[in-house]
Amino acid sequence: MSELGAMLADSAVLARRNLLRAWRLPGLLLLAAGQPVVIALFLGYVIGPVLAVADYRDFLLPGVFTQAVAFAGGLTAVGLAADRRRGALDRFRALPISRWSLLFGHVGASLGPQLPAVAVTIATGLVMGWRIDTGAARAAAGFALLLAFGQAVAWVSVVLGLAARTPVRARRLGLVWTYPFVLVSCAFLPTAELPGWLRPIAEWNPVSVVATALRALWHGSGPWPTAAALSALAWIVGLLVVAIPVGYRMLSRPAGPS
Repeated sequence: MSELGAMLADSAVLARRNLLRAWRLPGLLLLAAGQPVVIALFLGYVIGPVLAVADYRDFLLPGVFTQAVAFAGGLTAVGLAADRRRGALDRFRALPISRWSLLFGHVGASLGPQLPAVAVTIATGLVMGWRIDTGAARAAAGFALLLAFGQAVAWVSVVLGLAARTPVRARRLGLVWTYPFVLVSCAFLPTAELPGWLRPIAEWNPVSVVATALRALWHGSGPWPTAAALSALAWIVGLLVVAIPVGYRMLSRPAGPS
């Protein structure tokens, strides 16, 4: 087997191990899948009717999807910090496997909470009357972009998980960087009423850019690829370019005391 093939095989084994461990923490999985449902129903039926926004549910659901994968991707930090605290990372690093396999195993396992969160959000949206208007190709492109963003968030969470000393701190770090992006964004509400100094931040943070791209793909018109989708891809690539090498360097350092 080639070196690349061995690395991928080891990554798959470690991803399965991390998925099995995640299923033993049903509280986190229920939170990841249940939070977008609560947000969609509350905003769609309580806040939406008082807003002067046409087709608010078409506006809302792409933002809920984006928030859902960001939250679920952030759980990667918790699993990595738990492995570090228990000494599992040191034991894995002593084995004849690539350190990339350790990282890919954790990032690949992030699809465990992300896919159920997306599936539950789809079901909730359909019950609410939400539909994709632009056909199968653009629908698939939107979901591919969404999951790519979730993987980029998971790589950022790798850095946070390695920086944190405990799973609790890792979860807090995940909240510190994801929630400000979600709250100061156009995920759930238009940015037109924000103060002028805050509006550019809200419009160009990654959550806003991905949500806007999904709206263009699922409910917009015009040529493909859209400018919004290209902006979202630029954010995803930028996050990966920064987080992947930083995470690898952090994993290569001695763990130190917990």
